[in-house]
Amino acid sequence: MNKFWEKFYEGLAEKWISDLLLPASAFLGIGLLSWIWRNGITLFIQKLQAIDTTLGVVIIISMFFGIAVLGWLVQQITQIFLKLCEGYWPQSLARVSRYLIRKVAKKTQASKDRLQILAQKFDNLSSDELAEYNKLDNELAITPKLEANLMPSQLGNILKSAEEYPRIRYGLEASIVWPRLWLLLTSDTQKEIISARSAVNEEVRLIIWGILMLIWTIWAWWAVLISTVIVIVSYLSLVGSAKRLGDLIRSVFDLNRFKLYEALHWDFPNDLSKEKSSGAAITQFLYRGKI
Repeated sequence: MNKFWEKFYEGLAEKWISDLLLPASAFLGIGLLSWIWRNGITLFIQKLQAIDTTLGVVIIISMFFGIAVLGWLVQQITQIFLKLCEGYWPQSLARVSRYLIRKVAKKTQASKDRLQILAQKFDNLSSDELAEYNKLDNELAITPKLEANLMPSQLGNILKSAEEYPRIRYGLEASIVWPRLWLLLTSDTQKEIISARSAVNEEVRLIIWGILMLIWTIWAWWAVLISTVIVIVSYLSLVGSAKRLGDLIRSVFDLNRFKLYEALHWDFPNDLSKEKSSGAAITQFLYRGKI
């Protein structure tokens, strides 16, 4: 579904101050502080006093232009960086990806086995066991059910599990059905999803800015600390935003899938046990034009 969001955001002008002006300004501000740390406040004041009015105007205009360019560049690489965070890596990292996926698969299977053991004595669980049960249950809920869909990163698995959900439960392939279903959603529902997806993009941009902060280590060692804090906090927020987006995507299919049936003049399945095959037929029709 990444292709849908890439095209969607190409036509969506994101000009909010928090997306563009503030992060770029903070980045340049930290750079200025690190330069002062290296060269001293006295030299900075001397250079500042030596600036005449004309040069000052040129510098201010240049700063605004630089901020705009930096913000634009970060926005352009947001989707690329998000894919990397999800685990869509180049072929040169295929062996690393497969190794991490095997670790995820092993951990997932161990969690399933443990959850099954706890479930067999659910009514007699201790408080610690109940906490463990809930933790495992929540983790597995945001992990792809099919081993072939496992990703090497936590973020990738969260989003992939939401993408595979409608196919496993309703036979609807999200990457095929979603653009059509999107047009049938109410404006309020669309706004909720856009907000959730925008939060994901914003956290990714903050991670990029955090990494870029490392540039200022040429003048100040503490830029590493600032960079580390920004990256860690932003990634944790990114995981939370991804979970929210995944929950919304699942909810959209749970509550709105029959709008697609109605719009396509497709007969509703009489028996919910047959809905999966009906959904698969819709997917085939939309993708191949065949029934």
